[in-house]
Amino acid sequence: MPAWTELALACARAARAALRLPSDASPVAVVLGSGLGAFAERLASQTAVPFESLPGFPATTVPGHRGRLVFGDLGGVPVLA
Repeated sequence: MPAWTELALACARAARAALRLPSDASPVAVVLGSGLGAFAERLASQTAVPFESLPGFPATTVPGHRGRLVFGDLGGVPVLA
């Protein structure tokens, strides 16, 4: 398995644990770019985790980016943004 795949899996496991997601949770993942962070604010029942608290997860370096994963609900659909 390539090193980047192992890093991605480690990050995913850390995020799942930090957000306390159930093992059977299958949220829709949304990758938000610059200017789209407000989308995450629309999620109901939010749980947010800063990137720096996730082992192996890269820190944000862009001014104004909040640098966090947000898990919540959008119209009954579990979403990770």
